[in-house]
Amino acid sequence: MKIHEIFILFSVIFVISSSKKAKDIQEFFKEKNCDPKCTFNSTNLTKSNMHFFPKSCNQICAEISLNDKTDLSEQELIFLFQNVKSIIGILNIISTNYANLKFLEGLEAVECFDDSEVSILLNYEMTELGLGSLTEVNCDGFSVKVNEKLKILNMPDIKKMKNPTKPNKEVYVGIADNSNSFCISPLEMYNFLEIPTAGVDQIYADSYCKMDTICTKLSKNCIWILGDVKITTNCDLENMKSVEAIFGGITISGTNITDFSFLENLKYVAQLEHKPAVVIENIPNLMNVTFPKLKRVKSDSSYTMEFENVNPIFTLNSTYCYEIRKSLGLSDWAPKFDGFSCEDLDSNHDYIVQNQKKKSENRNGIGAFLIIILYLFI
Repeated sequence: MKIHEIFILFSVIFVISSSKKAKDIQEFFKEKNCDPKCTFNSTNLTKSNMHFFPKSCNQICAEISLNDKTDLSEQELIFLFQNVKSIIGILNIISTNYANLKFLEGLEAVECFDDSEVSILLNYEMTELGLGSLTEVNCDGFSVKVNEKLKILNMPDIKKMKNPTKPNKEVYVGIADNSNSFCISPLEMYNFLEIPTAGVDQIYADSYCKMDTICTKLSKNCIWILGDVKITTNCDLENMKSVEAIFGGITISGTNITDFSFLENLKYVAQLEHKPAVVIENIPNLMNVTFPKLKRVKSDSSYTMEFENVNPIFTLNSTYCYEIRKSLGLSDWAPKFDGFSCEDLDSNHDYIVQNQKKKSENRNGIGAFLIIILYLFI
């Protein structure tokens, strides 16, 4: 077993054991007014106790743990879960041989016990989740990790996520270390981004799944764009006005723009590659770094957003940097102005001032030299 797999297993064991110590799950079921007829009191679901499972209930209270000890076929699980729309308690699917979770395709909501999370880990035969009806997860986290054959989620309807014990804390969404060909659909990423309480920084995929109804290059009336977008002096900025989401990165380079008003509907930029999601470069006339509607920026890189060679007022005053970080909820590494983080702008202020003076003197010197050359040849 690989080191990271062992780490994940110990993490799951720790979370489960900690949850049980914090509060007895039966007390939790009482607090939730669980119907005794719809409560499953065993921990592991097996052939020996399947006849106790409340298969006729739409909402069940249970500690569902499917693992390498589970001896039920997928058809038997489909029969047991055919009416289940909501699970209150615990849902762990770890080290099974199931190809998918379509026996839970009717599941619409999960509310976790205490600080537990939905864990789908180390399922070596799983190629997709197939949670087609899941819209709501009220748990500490949602983890889909180390499923070596997992290629897609097939989870298109997630709309709500809330931490039940810490309402102000994000719900951890961890999707990582799955198949080398694992892709997430633009719709699935958009849904996660739309949920302000969902933490999206730990969503990793090899690529985005192909989607026929999405633009793959910038053109008129595009709302979503799949792939990187580069805005230069030759681009028609009008085409960007309808864009709401970019599933890739955006680079704005060498234009004469003074602000980002042409990005009037852009809400999300989600880059899966290890590079910044937003790059603004060589725009000396830029006077305003506020994005009209931008809510979230995601990247596999810590340097999510970079500004290079723009108006020096932004490197001389760190306030702009901190305002961008706060408004977009960026990490302490982002954004960067000319290679400096917000903190670096403060600690290196004197150096930056001197550097800007030298640049200004050099520009003035070059300008004077060109004037003399022109004068000599006139």
